[in-house]
Amino acid sequence: MIYFFKSFIFFVSSIFFKRKVDIVFYYPQHFNRDEISQNMYFNHLYKCCNEEKKSFLVFEEPDRFSKIGRNNKTIPFDFIYYLIIFSRKFIKSDQHIGKLLRKSFFSKIYFDNVIILSQSMIEIFRGINFDSNIFDLQHGIIFSNQASYLENNYVSKHIKKNKIKVLLFGHAFKSILDTSDSSKYYMNNSHVIGVNRDSAKLLHSRFNNNILVSLQFTDDHSFSQNKILLDELQKLILRYSNYNFYLRNHPRASADFDINFLFKLNNVFKSKESLFESFKLCSIHITAYSTTTFEAAYFGIPTFFLTSLNDDFNMFHNDFNYVLKNEIKNIVNNYVQSSLKVQKWEALFYSSFNRDKFLSLLK
Repeated sequence: MIYFFKSFIFFVSSIFFKRKVDIVFYYPQHFNRDEISQNMYFNHLYKCCNEEKKSFLVFEEPDRFSKIGRNNKTIPFDFIYYLIIFSRKFIKSDQHIGKLLRKSFFSKIYFDNVIILSQSMIEIFRGINFDSNIFDLQHGIIFSNQASYLENNYVSKHIKKNKIKVLLFGHAFKSILDTSDSSKYYMNNSHVIGVNRDSAKLLHSRFNNNILVSLQFTDDHSFSQNKILLDELQKLILRYSNYNFYLRNHPRASADFDINFLFKLNNVFKSKESLFESFKLCSIHITAYSTTTFEAAYFGIPTFFLTSLNDDFNMFHNDFNYVLKNEIKNIVNNYVQSSLKVQKWEALFYSSFNRDKFLSLLK
C-alpha cells in the first residue's frame, strides 16, 4: 500500500509543480530481475543518460501477482495504473484515457521521449504526448509471427497506430522484422542499439553432467499445452537419470500449475537464484523456446530443445536457425565445438551497446 501512497503524492503534486525531462522510462515490476530488484534492461541506458546529462523519470508499473520485489529508486505508477484500470470500464480507447491524463496528472510533466518495456501502456503514453518519440525496447526474442510485432506479414496495428519505434539488440532481429513486414514500416522504425555486455567467454570445456532447465509453464499456454510440455520434460529426466537437472522457474510462472512432484526425483533440484551462478554450475541448457537460450549461448552453453510444442513455438529453428542438431548425445560428444558454434551464432542477435546510435535517436 505504501507504493500506492507514494505514487498518489507524486502525481497529485505534479498537477501543481512543473517537471520537464528528456526521457520517461516505463516498465512493469516483473522486470526487476537482478539480485537487488533492479531492471537490468534499463541500467546501461540510465548510465548513458547520466553521463550525457539527459534528465529522466522512471515509472514502475505494479504487478500484484509477481513475487519479484519493487525498485525503491523508481516512481511507483500504482495510482495512475489503477486509475487506468478503472477508467477502462467506461472508456474503450487507451489513447483517450491518455488525453485525459494529459489534462490532469500529466499536465505539467513534459518529456520528448518514452522508452517502454513489453509495449506496456504505449497507447496511454501516445495519448499523453502525441508528439514524443515512443520506443519499445526489445526484452526478449522477436520472431516472424509474433503478434505483438507482426500480423499476417504486416506491422502490428497498435505499433503503427501509435507510431512506435523499436530498439533492438542485434541486426539478426532487425532482419527478421524487415523481411517479415510487407509494409516496410520497420525499415525506418526499428533501430539496433545493442545490449550492455562484456567480452564473451566460455564457462565450460566439457559436459559436467549438470543441466539447467528453463521452465515455461505460464498462462501464455493452455493447461493442456503445459501438461504436454511437463510430460515431455519428465520423460527426459527419467531417461537421463545419471544427469542432474536444475529447474529454473519462469518469472510469470502459472500459479495453478503444480510441478513440485518433480523435485521428489533424485536427480532434480531447484536452480540457483542467480542465472549466472546457474550457468557456472550447468554446462547444458534445456528449454522449449526460452530467451535464456541466447544468454546461455553467450557463455558457450548449448541448448537442447523440448519439441512437444513445436507446432506453435518453433522459432529457434524457423527464424533463428539454431546451429546445433537437437540431440543431447551429439552435444555431449562434441562439447567444445558446440560451445564455439552457439557463441558465434548468438553474436548475430546481440551486439554491443552502441551509445552513439542510442543518443542519435533521442529528440
